[in-house]
Amino acid sequence: MWEKKRSEVKIAFGQVNPTLGDCDGNFRKIQKAVLEAERSKASLVIFPELALTGYPPEDLLDSPQLVEKNLALLSVLAAQSKVTAALVGFVEPNPSALGKRFFNSAALLRNGKIELVYRKALLPSYDVFRDERYFEPGSEVATFQAGGKKFAITICEDIWNFGECVPKLYPVDPLEKVRNANVDFVVNLSASPFHVGKPEERAALFLKVAERAHAGVIFCNQVGAQDDLIFDGGSSVVCSNGTTHFRAPFFEEGVFFWDSEDRPSLHPQPSEESDWVARALKLGIRDYCAKTGVSKVCLGLSGGIDSSVVAVLATEALGPENVKGVLLPTEYTALASIEDAELLSKNLGIGCQTIPVQALFNLSKSALLSALGQSLLPVVQENIQPRLRMALLMAIANQENRLLLNTSNKTELACGYSTLYGDSAGALGVLSDLIKERVFALARFLNGAGPRIPERVLERAPSAELRTNQTDQDSLPEYSLLDPIVALAVEQNHSATEIKSMGYPEAAVDRFFTLYRNSEFKRSQSCTGLRLTKRAFGRGRVVPIVSQKPL
Repeated sequence: MWEKKRSEVKIAFGQVNPTLGDCDGNFRKIQKAVLEAERSKASLVIFPELALTGYPPEDLLDSPQLVEKNLALLSVLAAQSKVTAALVGFVEPNPSALGKRFFNSAALLRNGKIELVYRKALLPSYDVFRDERYFEPGSEVATFQAGGKKFAITICEDIWNFGECVPKLYPVDPLEKVRNANVDFVVNLSASPFHVGKPEERAALFLKVAERAHAGVIFCNQVGAQDDLIFDGGSSVVCSNGTTHFRAPFFEEGVFFWDSEDRPSLHPQPSEESDWVARALKLGIRDYCAKTGVSKVCLGLSGGIDSSVVAVLATEALGPENVKGVLLPTEYTALASIEDAELLSKNLGIGCQTIPVQALFNLSKSALLSALGQSLLPVVQENIQPRLRMALLMAIANQENRLLLNTSNKTELACGYSTLYGDSAGALGVLSDLIKERVFALARFLNGAGPRIPERVLERAPSAELRTNQTDQDSLPEYSLLDPIVALAVEQNHSATEIKSMGYPEAAVDRFFTLYRNSEFKRSQSCTGLRLTKRAFGRGRVVPIVSQKPL
């Protein structure tokens, strides 16, 4: 029997949204949360992994000033600490000349001092994680008492390595030592990035951790976005009997409390996949702007599904007064596209400007014809248009101090269906981890709050409109066939042979893999894109540009 007597303690969760490198700003968030926890007479207040520096700090750790600042502010927090214990994540220098320069550590602050320090034992170096590059692993268990109960400290990956729910990747299992320590709760300071399905994975994991450790699990997760990574919060408590007794909001910063004497308190979570995706992307847009110090954005409006969805998300994230859409038509732009883009802008209440590109297109063709002395290839004429559009969009971004949002989706990126230095450019790729069918699903979800995206946008065949009567399917397989192939190849790492064995047409699979293999150079120059799946085009995928990739 692994259930223990119910704990009668009050825990505060400092579910903060740190900014990487802004130790002073992060300190103020932590300080404010500690004071709130003390006023509420909490036994313990917990903060995420590396809360003082933000996670992941990566090569910012090359700055001695950053590490020194984080240590100085930790000392201030310790001196200010009172009866409420505080667990704060920080970067600790390694005093030994051997090993990596730092530890990823957590300090227990109480009664004016640093009472103990725990060092993260398991350092991931897969997917988006690079902890092993910077940190030396710890090896000791750290336990403490608060509110009459015994707690063990772990940091993120420390509870993800015992062969159930997740693969066993490390030769050591910190939970074995925790189990032998006979604690009431395993506390986990975390910076666990979001992807679709990750909250459910964590919930299943916590049940196994509670059973394995014979203890409850207290999980405090970072919230907010950092470059491509989105952190969803959702801090929680799973009691030793396997009951989820508390869950903080997702995608929301704040100080949240769990009192074991109260009834279970589970803040609502998103209702469906598109709801998770919408909230994550809005947070990603909002934080990218806030943390780079720019409040306004612009984007090219084509009258198509991708730019329409990005416009809605940006409007909800930043407010209509901070979003500007720009129409850049040529002779190939259908009247329906212009009408739908204008109607979308009106529905959203965003700024909308039209800059015809045809005259510039004609001048460019004329100049090239004169210089080259020969007719331009069709692909050359097509690619001139998005590059002219991007030059104008970037000029507006520079002139009006706006960030340019990119509207390319994952299917296009996988196939190289974009123009380098044209529609592949921008500051932030909002949809770059969503295959086309998920973009359509997201559009329908967003329209559930009111018809903002014109219905015709959802019905028309997608087109780049770079030549007469063009559709995407002139160059690509049908999206209903292509999207599953992209998901299987990119997100699940299946080979062409494996995908064909699942019943997908050989011609479509071969066509995709040829495009996929030949467009790596484009993806390497694409803008940062918000991560929504386990396998995004970003920091978690490291593929050489020049190689002979097996199919």
